[in-house]
Amino acid sequence: MPILSSFPPAEFPSLAGTIRPEDAFLLICASTLSDPDRTERIKSLIRQGIDWDYLIERSQTHALTPLLHQTLERLKIGEIPGEIQSKIDERFRKSVFWNLVLVGELRSLSRLFEENGIRYIPYKGPTLAVLLYGDFSLRQCDDLDILVHKRDIFKIKELLAPGGYRPEFDLSPSQEQAYLESNCEYNLYSETKRIHLEIHWDFLPNYFAFPFDLESSWDRLIPLPIAGKTFFTFSKEDLLLSLCAHYGFKHQWERLGWICDYARLAEGLPETVWDQILNRAGRMGIERGLSLGLYMAKELVGINLPEKVVTRIEKDQAVKRLSVSIYERLFHDFDNPVRIFKDQLLYLRMRERFADKMRYIFYLVTTPNVKDWKLLPLEGGSPGYYRMLRPFRLIVKYGLRLIISTIRKINKTSLV
Repeated sequence: MPILSSFPPAEFPSLAGTIRPEDAFLLICASTLSDPDRTERIKSLIRQGIDWDYLIERSQTHALTPLLHQTLERLKIGEIPGEIQSKIDERFRKSVFWNLVLVGELRSLSRLFEENGIRYIPYKGPTLAVLLYGDFSLRQCDDLDILVHKRDIFKIKELLAPGGYRPEFDLSPSQEQAYLESNCEYNLYSETKRIHLEIHWDFLPNYFAFPFDLESSWDRLIPLPIAGKTFFTFSKEDLLLSLCAHYGFKHQWERLGWICDYARLAEGLPETVWDQILNRAGRMGIERGLSLGLYMAKELVGINLPEKVVTRIEKDQAVKRLSVSIYERLFHDFDNPVRIFKDQLLYLRMRERFADKMRYIFYLVTTPNVKDWKLLPLEGGSPGYYRMLRPFRLIVKYGLRLIISTIRKINKTSLV
């Protein structure tokens, strides 16, 4: 039974009654409920009273504008005010137009890469829209993500420069080399096209301790026709694990649209592949993270999973406890100024192996990034300088943020 019918799960009565009608509305759009059930529940929510502007903004934030539009178009609910329907239609048209722009750019980039002997894998963005929804208009996309071999990064940078693409960060040669060693993507931006292009060579930075065997995944690519051209992207099994990394570990499921993606991906897998997927996740030390994503998909979207998968999920009692943190993050804690502290703790709770947790803490605190280099430019200086500088910068930045947040809470309390 999806969580739509009884939020939150019975195990967590302290959260009961805390979801806004607008969020429940979006959950219905993301769910696999039959149309009669959807119609009745949406009408019930409208009778309760809907803040339509809030609903529209939250649908954009959660990357659910296309599914909101599709649900209303399919159900033909007359209670939607005309001006609100017009706003939703306009947001949807803009989303479709932007996706068309991204598809066109993906085709152009593919020709350039193929002409120059660069192997590439498009994923997420419009690629994921077609793979999971069968239509690139049904998924809200922001940018393009392409995975390549790390050795081709500088070649790609040179090839794209004449087309207006510039690196996201202005780095010196030594800083750029350090950036490549500690990160997993090189971001480019075209001012004229207003397109963000993320060139990946891994799914997560080193400190996440995500031991995905990328080399073997190149042998398991599947064909995917998009707008008259066949691309090759990750198999669904590999994609399930890679999105567990990106959506779950890196971003902690902060968008309902991502959970919706995950639900459609999981539901489309044949039962015969689940033993392999679960065993791979266990060897990688990410079975808890995978289980959490699947549990969220099952509870929020209402998909059916094989019994053996459900049994594995239920064996780890931490999964349900973690799901409460995700619920709070989705519906209540999305504008918390000190949420970064909760994010770090949530990630650590997702990892089951102690060594992975310690590795994450150590490398997070000691691996310099662009902000460290900008704070104290030392061209040619030892990387050790920045490793010593970074912990102090983090203490100053987030310690001050925590103090300010605490003062604000005290002031609010004193005014009550």
